[in-house]
Amino acid sequence: MSIGMVYFLQQDYAQAISYQKQALDTLAIVTPAHDLTSKIYRNIANLYAKTKEFDSALEYFQKALALNDRDLKDDGLTLGQIYADIGVMYYSKEDYKQALDYFTKAHATWLKSLRPSHLYVKSMEKTIRTVESKLSMYYSKQDTKQTLDYSPAAGVTLLKSILSSDLYAKSMEKTTHTVESKL
Repeated sequence: MSIGMVYFLQQDYAQAISYQKQALDTLAIVTPAHDLTSKIYRNIANLYAKTKEFDSALEYFQKALALNDRDLKDDGLTLGQIYADIGVMYYSKEDYKQALDYFTKAHATWLKSLRPSHLYVKSMEKTIRTVESKLSMYYSKQDTKQTLDYSPAAGVTLLKSILSSDLYAKSMEKTTHTVESKL
Protein backbone atom coordinates (compact mmCIF):
# COMPACT_ATOMS: atom_id res chain seq x y z
CA MET A 1 0.00 0.00 0.00
CA SER A 2 1.34 3.40 -0.94
CA ILE A 3 1.55 6.41 1.35
CA GLY A 4 -0.90 8.21 -0.93
CA MET A 5 -3.40 5.38 -0.47
CA VAL A 6 -3.04 5.60 3.32
CA TYR A 7 -3.90 9.30 3.16
CA PHE A 8 -6.81 8.47 0.86
CA LEU A 9 -8.19 5.98 3.38
CA GLN A 10 -7.83 8.65 6.07
CA GLN A 11 -9.75 11.01 3.77
CA ASP A 12 -6.83 13.45 3.72
CA TYR A 13 -7.19 14.02 -0.01
CA ALA A 14 -4.74 16.93 -0.26
CA GLN A 15 -1.92 14.77 1.14
CA ALA A 16 -3.00 11.82 -1.01
CA ILE A 17 -2.81 14.03 -4.11
CA SER A 18 0.61 15.30 -3.08
CA TYR A 19 1.99 11.77 -2.69
CA GLN A 20 0.44 10.59 -5.96
CA LYS A 21 2.13 13.50 -7.74
CA GLN A 22 5.43 12.56 -6.09
CA ALA A 23 4.94 9.03 -7.38
CA LEU A 24 4.52 10.45 -10.90
CA ASP A 25 7.76 12.42 -10.59
CA THR A 26 9.64 9.36 -9.32
CA LEU A 27 8.20 7.14 -12.02
CA ALA A 28 9.30 9.57 -14.74
CA ILE A 29 12.89 9.31 -13.49
CA VAL A 30 12.94 5.54 -13.06
CA THR A 31 11.11 4.20 -16.12
CA PRO A 32 8.41 5.21 -18.58
CA ALA A 33 5.84 2.66 -17.37
CA HIS A 34 2.81 3.93 -19.24
CA ASP A 35 0.26 1.66 -17.58
CA LEU A 36 1.41 2.70 -14.10
CA THR A 37 1.57 6.36 -15.09
CA SER A 38 -1.98 6.13 -16.40
CA LYS A 39 -3.13 4.53 -13.15
CA ILE A 40 -1.52 7.31 -11.10
CA TYR A 41 -3.18 9.94 -13.31
CA ARG A 42 -6.51 8.23 -12.69
CA ASN A 43 -5.81 8.04 -8.95
CA ILE A 44 -5.09 11.78 -8.84
CA ALA A 45 -8.20 12.50 -10.91
CA ASN A 46 -10.35 10.41 -8.56
CA LEU A 47 -8.89 12.25 -5.56
CA TYR A 48 -9.75 15.59 -7.13
CA ALA A 49 -13.24 14.28 -7.83
CA LYS A 50 -13.62 13.37 -4.14
CA THR A 51 -12.81 16.99 -3.26
CA LYS A 52 -15.24 18.19 -5.96
CA GLU A 53 -12.44 19.84 -7.94
CA PHE A 54 -13.95 18.61 -11.19
CA ASP A 55 -11.80 20.73 -13.52
CA SER A 56 -8.61 19.34 -11.95
CA ALA A 57 -10.06 15.84 -12.09
CA LEU A 58 -10.85 16.33 -15.78
CA GLU A 59 -7.29 17.48 -16.43
CA TYR A 60 -5.85 14.26 -15.00
CA PHE A 61 -8.44 12.01 -16.63
CA GLN A 62 -7.55 13.69 -19.95
CA LYS A 63 -3.85 12.96 -19.31
CA ALA A 64 -4.68 9.31 -18.65
CA LEU A 65 -6.84 9.25 -21.77
CA ALA A 66 -4.07 10.71 -23.95
CA LEU A 67 -1.57 8.19 -22.59
CA ASN A 68 -3.96 5.27 -23.07
CA ASP A 69 -4.95 6.39 -26.56
CA ARG A 70 -1.30 6.62 -27.56
CA ASP A 71 0.33 3.70 -25.75
CA LEU A 72 -2.26 1.29 -24.36
CA LYS A 73 -4.75 0.87 -27.19
CA ASP A 74 -5.34 -2.81 -26.45
CA ASP A 75 -6.82 -2.19 -23.01
CA GLY A 76 -10.45 -1.46 -23.90
CA LEU A 77 -11.66 -1.98 -20.35
CA THR A 78 -9.41 0.75 -18.95
CA LEU A 79 -10.02 3.09 -21.87
CA GLY A 80 -13.77 2.67 -21.46
CA GLN A 81 -13.47 3.36 -17.74
CA ILE A 82 -11.56 6.58 -18.42
CA TYR A 83 -14.26 7.70 -20.85
CA ALA A 84 -16.90 6.87 -18.22
CA ASP A 85 -14.97 8.75 -15.53
CA ILE A 86 -14.69 11.82 -17.75
CA GLY A 87 -18.42 11.55 -18.39
CA VAL A 88 -19.04 11.51 -14.64
CA MET A 89 -17.00 14.70 -14.24
CA TYR A 90 -19.03 16.47 -16.91
CA TYR A 91 -22.23 15.14 -15.36
CA SER A 92 -21.10 16.48 -11.98
CA LYS A 93 -20.55 19.87 -13.62
CA GLU A 94 -24.06 19.57 -15.11
CA ASP A 95 -22.64 19.61 -18.65
CA TYR A 96 -24.93 16.83 -19.79
CA LYS A 97 -24.11 17.12 -23.49
CA GLN A 98 -20.39 16.49 -22.87
CA ALA A 99 -21.25 13.77 -20.35
CA LEU A 100 -23.39 12.01 -22.95
CA ASP A 101 -20.56 12.20 -25.48
CA TYR A 102 -18.11 10.48 -23.12
CA PHE A 103 -20.63 7.93 -21.87
CA THR A 104 -21.32 7.01 -25.50
CA LYS A 105 -17.57 6.60 -26.12
CA ALA A 106 -17.29 4.38 -23.02
CA HIS A 107 -20.16 2.23 -24.25
CA ALA A 108 -18.70 1.88 -27.76
CA THR A 109 -15.26 1.06 -26.36
CA TRP A 110 -16.61 -1.58 -23.98
CA LEU A 111 -18.67 -3.16 -26.75
CA LYS A 112 -15.41 -3.84 -28.62
CA SER A 113 -13.98 -5.92 -25.77
CA LEU A 114 -16.95 -7.07 -23.67
CA ARG A 115 -20.13 -9.02 -24.34
CA PRO A 116 -23.26 -6.89 -24.83
CA SER A 117 -24.68 -8.53 -21.69
CA HIS A 118 -21.71 -7.47 -19.51
CA LEU A 119 -22.57 -5.39 -16.44
CA TYR A 120 -20.48 -2.40 -17.62
CA VAL A 121 -22.22 -2.33 -20.99
CA LYS A 122 -25.70 -2.66 -19.49
CA SER A 123 -25.00 -0.05 -16.79
CA MET A 124 -23.69 2.38 -19.37
CA GLU A 125 -26.78 1.88 -21.54
CA LYS A 126 -28.92 2.83 -18.53
CA THR A 127 -26.68 5.81 -17.81
CA ILE A 128 -26.94 7.00 -21.41
CA ARG A 129 -30.74 6.80 -21.26
CA THR A 130 -30.72 8.82 -18.01
CA VAL A 131 -28.54 11.55 -19.51
CA GLU A 132 -30.57 11.61 -22.73
CA SER A 133 -33.68 12.09 -20.62
CA LYS A 134 -32.05 15.01 -18.77
CA LEU A 135 -31.05 16.58 -22.07
CA SER A 136 -34.55 16.10 -23.43
CA MET A 137 -36.00 17.84 -20.37
CA TYR A 138 -33.43 20.60 -20.71
CA TYR A 139 -34.26 21.35 -24.33
CA SER A 140 -38.02 21.09 -23.80
CA LYS A 141 -38.08 23.80 -21.13
CA GLN A 142 -39.25 27.16 -22.40
CA ASP A 143 -37.92 29.50 -19.72
CA THR A 144 -34.87 31.65 -20.42
CA LYS A 145 -32.71 29.96 -17.83
CA GLN A 146 -33.32 26.47 -19.26
CA THR A 147 -32.29 24.92 -15.97
CA LEU A 148 -32.48 21.26 -15.13
CA ASP A 149 -34.26 19.90 -12.13
CA TYR A 150 -31.40 18.04 -10.48
CA SER A 151 -32.34 15.16 -8.26
CA PRO A 152 -29.55 14.19 -5.84
CA ALA A 153 -30.93 10.65 -5.69
CA ALA A 154 -30.74 10.34 -9.49
CA GLY A 155 -27.18 11.67 -9.46
CA VAL A 156 -26.15 9.17 -6.80
CA THR A 157 -27.71 6.33 -8.80
CA LEU A 158 -25.96 7.45 -11.98
CA LEU A 159 -22.56 7.74 -10.32
CA LYS A 160 -23.00 4.40 -8.59
CA SER A 161 -23.83 2.69 -11.86
CA ILE A 162 -20.68 3.80 -13.69
CA LEU A 163 -17.95 4.25 -11.12
CA SER A 164 -16.65 0.75 -10.78
CA SER A 165 -12.88 0.98 -10.81
CA ASP A 166 -10.41 -0.15 -8.16
CA LEU A 167 -10.47 0.97 -4.53
CA TYR A 168 -12.21 4.21 -5.40
CA ALA A 169 -15.32 2.30 -6.44
CA LYS A 170 -15.44 0.52 -3.09
CA SER A 171 -15.03 3.82 -1.30
CA MET A 172 -17.64 5.47 -3.54
CA GLU A 173 -20.05 2.61 -2.86
CA LYS A 174 -19.75 3.22 0.88
CA THR A 175 -20.18 6.97 0.37
CA THR A 176 -23.14 6.41 -1.96
CA HIS A 177 -24.83 4.16 0.61
CA THR A 178 -24.37 6.87 3.26
CA VAL A 179 -25.78 9.57 0.97
CA GLU A 180 -28.71 7.39 -0.13
CA SER A 181 -29.61 6.66 3.49
CA LYS A 182 -29.84 10.40 4.14
CA LEU A 183 -32.05 11.13 1.10
